[in-house]
Amino acid sequence: MAARRGLLLALLAALLTAPALAKSPPAPTPDEQAAITRAVERGRLIYAFDQAAWHSTDELIRKVPKTALSAIGGWVTEPRGDLLRVTYYGAEGETPHALFQADMRGAAVAQSHLFGEGEDRTLSPETLALIKARTAALREGDGKARCTSGRFNVVVLPQGAGEPAAVYLLTPMETKGEYPFGGHYEVDVGPSGKVVSERAFTKACLNMTLPPPNPAGEPTAMVSHMLDPTPTEIHVFMSLWMGKPVVVLTGKKQAWAVNGDQISPIPLK
Repeated sequence: MAARRGLLLALLAALLTAPALAKSPPAPTPDEQAAITRAVERGRLIYAFDQAAWHSTDELIRKVPKTALSAIGGWVTEPRGDLLRVTYYGAEGETPHALFQADMRGAAVAQSHLFGEGEDRTLSPETLALIKARTAALREGDGKARCTSGRFNVVVLPQGAGEPAAVYLLTPMETKGEYPFGGHYEVDVGPSGKVVSERAFTKACLNMTLPPPNPAGEPTAMVSHMLDPTPTEIHVFMSLWMGKPVVVLTGKKQAWAVNGDQISPIPLK
């Protein structure tokens, strides 16, 4: 692993400093551009949903008694205008029910609500469908390799009526400042609750601390990715999470810069 990381860093230095980078890279093909557009859209959503869930937990802990936290079976996130609503639900009985909701604007809580005894806790069919997809994806994720010891972070992306929900199982950070680039999965779940497709985004683990700043003064991560011809939504998510660019090598003669939610080809010799 150390040798591989050293090779990647050497390649990164060459990419960023070599004077022979004047040749413009070929423009993405229509298929590549479609994949890039999808990766950017999905990556933005994954990051926004993950952040909403993370920051809403502070409000959850502040509002919900410790003795009631064990009743929480999970959470799902849904757009509500310019906000993201995170719903924490209970799983006792046959039908999940609302326990706590927080409407998030970025990292800030716009409003929250703790459901009291006797209050209507019924969830909408759309929310119940997301919970069903989440449950099915986690069941499918049992036994899948994670790259840290923590439980998967789960992001469920709502889809159009009748379309499968895209559920992302994400390896969490275990050591501060060490970002897991491996152990991430997409599980697509149909309206019936049946898994219709799934994929892994890597074949191995790579828990990466940011390398020293490049000549431009900014730390840049570099990874090789041979499962797709272009960067994926996970690369976008990781760049947004780190707040730093990621260079993605998808072949011997192709590299891409993922800078937040921007993806562009990098010229090579």
